[in-house]
Amino acid sequence: MLKYLIILLLFPLNLSATVFTQDQWVELYLRDCNHSNQACKQKLEKALGKMSRYRGMTFKYLDKEELPRWLATIPIVESSYNEKAVSRAGALGLWQLMPYNIVAYRTKKIILLDFKIIPTTKKIRKYGFDPEHNTEMAALHFSKLFRKYRNHKNTEQLAIFAYNSGGKRVDLWLSGKSKLPNETWNYYNKIMAIQFIIRNMERLGVEPVKEPSFFEYVIRMIK
Repeated sequence: MLKYLIILLLFPLNLSATVFTQDQWVELYLRDCNHSNQACKQKLEKALGKMSRYRGMTFKYLDKEELPRWLATIPIVESSYNEKAVSRAGALGLWQLMPYNIVAYRTKKIILLDFKIIPTTKKIRKYGFDPEHNTEMAALHFSKLFRKYRNHKNTEQLAIFAYNSGGKRVDLWLSGKSKLPNETWNYYNKIMAIQFIIRNMERLGVEPVKEPSFFEYVIRMIK
């Protein structure tokens, strides 16, 4: 383990080149932060604190689609529960939905936004950045993925793979015609690592950072 940590200090973390196991991601999430860390304890504790703010809303939509509640850990990996997050690829919000996957929910159907009808990025961002709408769309998308892979042994794992890498790529991998990118394996292992940490927070010394109330925020601003 010491050798592994020394290597991490000497060489930047490159997700496209290396696949880290769940146990290794646990170690990464428990280390102290510095400017180059992609995963570390302080960032995780802040994200866990934000997760508690959205827990009721998230569980509502996951329960509605009969999805496992542990999926609520995914925005920790996707955005650190930052509702205004935008990736370099243009993914938006808590669940990092791509603009072409932004959907509107109407009478229990998923309707893709048509850029000919809705040409402005302002409207796309309205759906993408709104925490409730973003969460609702993500739950609908996961429901679709769970149904797609329901006859497979590892339904949940395949749904996670597809959320990160796309269903077509997962289908090619299942048929033996392609490989999954290292990023997708790391994505899944990070989610599993976070769930392990959440189940063992007291033993691991992890404490979610409590979100300040509006009153506390105002007091800080005027001091």
